[in-house]
Amino acid sequence: MESIKLLEGWFLSAITKYKDVVFKYEFDSERKVHYIAVEPYDVFESNENYCKEENDLYSCLKKKYPNETFLFGKENVNFQMPQSSKVFKASVVLQKNKKDATSPSFFTSVKV
Repeated sequence: MESIKLLEGWFLSAITKYKDVVFKYEFDSERKVHYIAVEPYDVFESNENYCKEENDLYSCLKKKYPNETFLFGKENVNFQMPQSSKVFKASVVLQKNKKDATSPSFFTSVKV
């Protein structure tokens, strides 16, 4: 579905800008409801840029997909997320340092 692709692309973009944010995502195809849990929840309250981007996304989604429902909220407060939910978050990846494989800094962590 196009709405799923649009949401997942937005999640990937958002985690590069807001390193601490985590999205858990589930789509109920019978009800046509998208459940989006955002952690930490205070990103809603403390980051005006994030809030504006999420509101713009929501407006776009409602306009493009009027027969679908999009619920942003806090897991275990607004709704329960199943174990099978997709999770989008920035992570630390180990990369080989190309300089010298014997040096102590052979592996370096990179936040993505």
